Amino acid sequence: MLSALRPFSLSSTAPTRAARHSRTAEPMDTVTLSQEKPRGMTLAGKATALFLALGIGLFASGVAIEHFDPITPHPEQVTTQQLEHNRDVCVARFGSKLSTDQVQIERVQRIARTLEPYQSETYTYTLVNNGRVNAGSCGKGTILIEESLATRLTDKELRFVMAHEQGHNELGHTQETLSYLDQGSWRLNVPILNIDPRAGYTLWARGHELAADCYAVRVTGDAASGASALEHSGATAGGGTHPGLQERVQNMNSCPLQPGPA
Repeated sequence: MLSALRPFSLSSTAPTRAARHSRTAEPMDTVTLSQEKPRGMTLAGKATALFLALGIGLFASGVAIEHFDPITPHPEQVTTQQLEHNRDVCVARFGSKLSTDQVQIERVQRIARTLEPYQSETYTYTLVNNGRVNAGSCGKGTILIEESLATRLTDKELRFVMAHEQGHNELGHTQETLSYLDQGSWRLNVPILNIDPRAGYTLWARGHELAADCYAVRVTGDAASGASALEHSGATAGGGTHPGLQERVQNMNSCPLQPGPA
């Protein structure tokens, strides 16, 4: 019984075994220490992964938005406040200075009366003088004509231009433009998708110009005056939202005629 309680002691062969164990363990320890730990992802790799994840997320969001709220014209979505704001912006851009040329003012009003049979609402034609050769439709029947444009054109040419601007209003282009830009605003914030909203808007707006030309042809029955008005106003090259002269003339010549009052 007592011998079972004696302290444990190595036998005479223990040191030799321990030494052998030590000698065999050394190479194992050396191999273990020579192994390198796996390296973590580099900063560039993390940035790339984050960039890809963000791109995929934005693309998925864009697809979802496009599906549930497609970028198409919805004039009924445009509020009166939006229209009034657009009109104010248009007036500020074109008409911050009213024309004082009474002869041209009376001339514009005289021509405007010949377009009344084709108006679905009351129109206001305002002659402004900012030194630019231009005209614009601001919605709500508000149409601005630059004095420098009016003085360049004959009565027939000016009537075509005024009918063109009236066409933008009658065809709902002002409302559609507001709706398009409102629905497409999300695209401005996702350049990673390589989608330029201006490209789509430009093509869409160019279609509006061609449609307004056809409206003016149907009202005036005078495509030739439309072509000469473009030439005399200097709008031959086109650019941006406006097609060039050749494209517009070809389009006007293919529009169905509906002669209006002289």
